[in-house]
Amino acid sequence: MVPAGGGCIELGPLSPGELHELGSAMLGRALTPDAVATAHRLTGGIPGYARSFLAVDGHARLGGRDHETGPVSAPGCQALVELITAQYSVLSAPTMRMLATAALLGGSVPRAALAVALDAAPGVLTEAIDEATTAGVIDADGDVVRFRIPVVREAFASRTPQSVRSVLHEELAARLARAGMAAELVGKLLLKAPGALVKDWVPDWLLASVAELGASAPSLATELLTRTIRQPFATEAQRAAMLAALTRILLPSRGLAGVGALPSARLQAAGGVVHPVRKIPVGTQ
Repeated sequence: MVPAGGGCIELGPLSPGELHELGSAMLGRALTPDAVATAHRLTGGIPGYARSFLAVDGHARLGGRDHETGPVSAPGCQALVELITAQYSVLSAPTMRMLATAALLGGSVPRAALAVALDAAPGVLTEAIDEATTAGVIDADGDVVRFRIPVVREAFASRTPQSVRSVLHEELAARLARAGMAAELVGKLLLKAPGALVKDWVPDWLLASVAELGASAPSLATELLTRTIRQPFATEAQRAAMLAALTRILLPSRGLAGVGALPSARLQAAGGVVHPVRKIPVGTQ
């Protein structure tokens, strides 16, 4: 409420220098350049977001923790979630649903994947994307929808309870896999759902997608193969094929020169048997 005769000042985003002053005053110590950069990147410098973000466990939050799961998902960050939710409460129900789904899928989501995940008519999805873009929540560049500010994405994701989130990640992974969506997106969802890797469709999908994953996201491919090989439902033929694929990723085509660098611990953890290499004399009688 603005008192009679009063005015309203609209604050723009804080600069890194201004954010440094705010954070240092709130936390009682000077923030490091890395801490300032992290806070500015995650909050976009929006004053309300920055203040709420820094107010909750600011020391630990800027200490290099993984923000993939979202700083606002931690206990005590409810104020930031409520602030963001209230700010965008005027958006329509289809748009809010689209944003919640996009948040679960990640920071940048192909429109095609979002359409499959929502099972929405093209017109409804377009209207939701247009409304969210006009509100400044997302940027829609070509075929990709991207949240403008990371903490906003994390706030929308955190509106789904953690117990439900795992189930949704599993369901979304299966739906996107059936539709032939990008393997990297499906793979990331599988790793977010602890129970998803025990599904009987995963080994066949992984073997069919491993070439794409190995080229675009070798670390993700390695993690998926290592975990899936150990699942009890995988057949011996599937395990052998996955172990061969894992070996190709860990040991690129370097011939015998690369044998000594074979990451044996990783293969053994995946269930493979690694034999010591015996040197064979060359050019002797």
